[in-house]
Amino acid sequence: MGRLVEPVLVWGVNVAPVEHRWEVVTIATPAGSVRVHWPVREELLARFRARAEGAAVIQAFEAVGTSRSVELDDAGRDHLRAVVEEWVTEVGTFGPPSVVAELREALAEDAP
Repeated sequence: MGRLVEPVLVWGVNVAPVEHRWEVVTIATPAGSVRVHWPVREELLARFRARAEGAAVIQAFEAVGTSRSVELDDAGRDHLRAVVEEWVTEVGTFGPPSVVAELREALAEDAP
């Protein structure tokens, strides 16, 4: 992939010109793995940084980068589910990237 030469707006997120922005992160759920692109990961982490209970999820994402799947415990998946639901509610069903809907569905299968 070529290097971005200027910031671009992706799904409401200003993506800085860094080569690795288009890498893929895998999130493990009991329903299966969901692969998200770097800008989606960054948006999720930004949303977690705004929440008091987001530290453990942020650590899980940062610990694996793109080399392994992000694996969360029940509480982490509950927090991720809440953030994804909040994102979808905020921008509407057709607003976020389609992978967010896929992640939402995978997390819903795991919901209590």
